[in-house]
Amino acid sequence: MSKYSIFYSLIKNCFFIFILLFSIKSHALQDINHNCSGGVYINYTVGYTVEADNITPSTPYGTVVGRLIAKNEKFICYDRINYTWYLQIRPNAPQAGSIASICRTRIDGIGIQYLDYQGNPIPCNGRGAIFSVPARQQEGVLREGTVLARLIRIGGQVSHGPHVYMIGAKLDAYYYGYTASTEWGDFQIVGNYFINVTQYSPQIFFPSSPTSTPVVNLHIDNNFHGKKAFSPPKSQNLDMCLYDGDNASSNGITLTFSDDASGTVGRAPEDFSIFRNGGSRSSINDRLDYLVSIANPVTGSQEQVKNGVATYWSYGANAKKRTRQVVLPGVPGVSLCIPAPITISTPSMDISGKSSGNYSGVLRVIYTPSTYTN
Repeated sequence: MSKYSIFYSLIKNCFFIFILLFSIKSHALQDINHNCSGGVYINYTVGYTVEADNITPSTPYGTVVGRLIAKNEKFICYDRINYTWYLQIRPNAPQAGSIASICRTRIDGIGIQYLDYQGNPIPCNGRGAIFSVPARQQEGVLREGTVLARLIRIGGQVSHGPHVYMIGAKLDAYYYGYTASTEWGDFQIVGNYFINVTQYSPQIFFPSSPTSTPVVNLHIDNNFHGKKAFSPPKSQNLDMCLYDGDNASSNGITLTFSDDASGTVGRAPEDFSIFRNGGSRSSINDRLDYLVSIANPVTGSQEQVKNGVATYWSYGANAKKRTRQVVLPGVPGVSLCIPAPITISTPSMDISGKSSGNYSGVLRVIYTPSTYTN
């Protein structure tokens, strides 16, 4: 997972650090009931989605570039309730290299490593339990978000463009105390999914500082006179443009804003904070709160964000209508990115109890270009 860090210079009493990460948004899916019997009677399927980064030919070997995420499934065991019922993965795939648990896929340069319910790798020529219904219980749920496998960059070239994702693993039903597993069903991807190989890495671009660190100053001044103890509302804008590595070919984006002040007491969900240098993070006198909003990448309308909460926008063809031509560091020629300017603001506040000094903090922006389609 690519990481980019942007460090702000200290100006007056406030500065921010943007740390850019990449991930992919998962999608909630419909519940489906399955009978535990399976076998020769019914061939069941278990659905999954894929979370994956955009991949470049320079992505290092061994990098985890994605995950298979189970959908929510309920299992009902009408028979053999005196035994624990196990649902297993049987990779049924050739080994990709020297590691017995990294198997080949149908995409050159991308391997897969299946995981059991304890997170341990499953050998490509073996099998491992991913879920169980305990003895004398008739129901169990494989919960949404369970990681079934990891996608891993392996040796070999990856060709540019979107690749349809396919796997060949099988699901088995196994009854504790018996010597053999019986084939139960298959995996089935939910929706269409493409693993995208781009020539360049995705990045967040700040047009005002194309080759240097952007600076944000909230201009909060505690040098008041007489009875003036309130700082008026103030805001600062920061132009931001989102480049997906392939000239806005993605179908959507996910953005998450967060700071380094998790667990701060007495703070609203939409608040972010900076702290007095050398002060106490547990003291409200050494803390200043602020708000973050962003221009919706699809419509351009202003939206306030919550701290640590991911927001997903699906733009499809609308992306081309809002693209901006920019020259990006390390990317030759003119590229297309999606404008998403940020506004950082402070409400009117009583600063009479705030400690004087320089305040600083961290604001993290997590950006995900998505190739998922329904």
